[in-house]
Amino acid sequence: MTERKGEVRPTPSLEDRGQTVVHKGTRDCPILEPHSRQSCGIVQARERRQAEADAAERARRGG
Repeated sequence: MTERKGEVRPTPSLEDRGQTVVHKGTRDCPILEPHSRQSCGIVQARERRQAEADAAERARRGG
């Protein structure tokens, strides 16, 4: 369990590791503890930029 200011949350299991991220806090995602990819602003921003780049590349190639 991890504890933070009276809040207790279960520690992610090893099975969840592929869907869990850990990083330094940033403006995009200030969460310092392990958390899900779906709740991570950094992952969301990276995936959004990649989708935009892929769409631009497809448009450039005429597809």
